[in-house]
Amino acid sequence: MADTEQKITIKNREFTYNPQKLDRDDIPAINVDIAKENLLLFNEIAKNNDFKFVLFWGTLLGAIRENGFIKHDFDIDVVSCDEDKLLDIIPSFQKEGFLFIRYYTSKARTMYSFSKDGVFIDVYIAKNAGIGKYYLCGAKIPASFVDKTELFSFIGENFLIPQEYEKILAMIYGKDWRIPQNKNGHFPLYMRRDYDQIFIQMFPKSLRNFIKKILGLTK
Repeated sequence: MADTEQKITIKNREFTYNPQKLDRDDIPAINVDIAKENLLLFNEIAKNNDFKFVLFWGTLLGAIRENGFIKHDFDIDVVSCDEDKLLDIIPSFQKEGFLFIRYYTSKARTMYSFSKDGVFIDVYIAKNAGIGKYYLCGAKIPASFVDKTELFSFIGENFLIPQEYEKILAMIYGKDWRIPQNKNGHFPLYMRRDYDQIFIQMFPKSLRNFIKKILGLTK
């Protein structure tokens, strides 16, 4: 249940906010019927407002592997580069019954969460990390993972997905990603430089190259 409605200011703009702490251990498995309704409505609002996003993480995996939502998943995941446009249309989402329930930002990760009828949509923002790179969920990824897209038919509608989806899913879930199994996905350690580099600085200089090799940061 979302907490009492309050106001939040993001980039000098004020929004109605219903903060909710999301704990994976407490969130039930996704209701696929509601998830379908929510994603179709989210997509319609996005199209009407020229907001582009791609399916990502477990939602992308389910779309490609199963042509549906993964039954043990608990939310919908999308990625966008256009944070300003998202801010423009938050009121449009709210008008259609979505609650704005979570916001987090740092140098290497920014995400927004919306909820409707108990099913969540997480919008991860791909942030500029230099030429040809984005920060996404604490990792530094090739910009092509988000920028190069293609249309994919899913739940009766066309959605943008990354052209390099096979490479992405193999990175996140392992080379056996086509085999259904209940495990969380992560980018490889060598891509999560923002956290790993902080960890490395805890060691004497003489050991740092050795630690980098262990973590795969020399790739």
